[in-house]
Amino acid sequence: KVGKVRFTVQVRLHDHRFVTVMVDSGTSTKEVCLEVLKQLSIKDSYGFACAVETGDKVVNLGANAYLVMDAIAAGEQHVARLTGYDVSMLVSTDKHAGVEKVPEWGLLLQREFFPPWHNTLEDKTASQLMYHQIIHGVKAGLYHFESEEELIVLLAQECFIHFNGEEVNTKRLIQILPDLIPRSHLEKRTVRKWAAFVRATQSKAGLDLASSSLQEIK
Repeated sequence: KVGKVRFTVQVRLHDHRFVTVMVDSGTSTKEVCLEVLKQLSIKDSYGFACAVETGDKVVNLGANAYLVMDAIAAGEQHVARLTGYDVSMLVSTDKHAGVEKVPEWGLLLQREFFPPWHNTLEDKTASQLMYHQIIHGVKAGLYHFESEEELIVLLAQECFIHFNGEEVNTKRLIQILPDLIPRSHLEKRTVRKWAAFVRATQSKAGLDLASSSLQEIK
């Protein structure tokens, strides 16, 4: 890759951290993905890939040799379709400068396949990323449940983790549940009702939760 102009790109992680990677016009998203995993000391790369995210939309690129420049172009085109703007021609997105702010976009690392052999205690970094990906995906409606009970169990576990294993009252649950429950489910019942379901599930599973570490629950 001699003679090619090198520049940096930032890849967002689901826990809101960013990893900076040096690339050039010939760098593939697979190479970016592997470099991010190397910086994070994640040894098992199975299922990890880069995606383009725009606002709350995520476009999977897969693990193929998709060029980073093509991914950047895809992100700009997606924003252009959403807004009608040519992102490459925008000088400013400052609303005070008379230009409407456009949706932000960028590269995102996520795990598209969850290997059944993954050990949450041995690879804590990968486990943490998968945990945040699932929690965010549930809220965004990307993951579906065979029954409402499965969602309630997950919410009970997440609230247990969020409050570090402390027993909390309904008021505190009501404060965080809107950030966890998919919109389609919030439309079916009030947040107070969901909080009652979560408390009941936590009480039923109290001994199991209390005897498990937060990492094991994740």
